[in-house]
Formats: sequence, C-alpha cells, structure tokens
Amino acid sequence: MPSIDPQVVSRSAAALDAYGPDLGYTHYAVVRRLPIALGGVAAVAGLAFAARLPLLRRALGRLRKPGDGPSAEQRARSWFVVRFVARAGGGRPHRSVRG
Repeated sequence: MPSIDPQVVSRSAAALDAYGPDLGYTHYAVVRRLPIALGGVAAVAGLAFAARLPLLRRALGRLRKPGDGPSAEQRARSWFVVRFVARAGGGRPHRSVRG
C-alpha cells in the first residue's frame, strides 16, 4: 500500500525527541486471496498512472470532491482490522489488534 504515511511518521518522529532515532514505521495490506491482492495492485497502479496524465487527473478529480466520502449508512456497514506490532529495545514484538 504505497502512501506517504511512512515519510510523515518518520519526519514527525525525527522532530520529537520522545521517539528516538530507532523508530521505524511501515504498513501492509493483508488479503486472503491472490486475485484480490492482484486487483488491488492493479487498481493502485492504474490510479497512479492516471494521476500523472492531466486529462485523466481532471477526470479523476471530478469523481470525488474534497470532503466527499461514504454516507453514515455506508460507514455503519463497513469494517476493518488494524494490528499494531511494536518492539521495544530489540525485544519480542508486542501485538495489539483493533477493529
């Protein structure tokens, strides 16, 4: 899942002494079936390609306006799981799952 999050987290951590120089951050998407993974990769690659071409970028911009998003009903039907894994001082990983 390519995004800017790792760069933002790294820059923020570098600006705050509380995190220290060894802070690392990454994220992954986990899927259970290969066709879903391949479809996700193709969709992200297609959007990245379209965003580089002015005509397609304008067309993409018309699909969703800033502030648009799912309705309250759509959000109520949706779900996701977040798994946090942390290591302190090179020790064993500590896991936390939220959803």
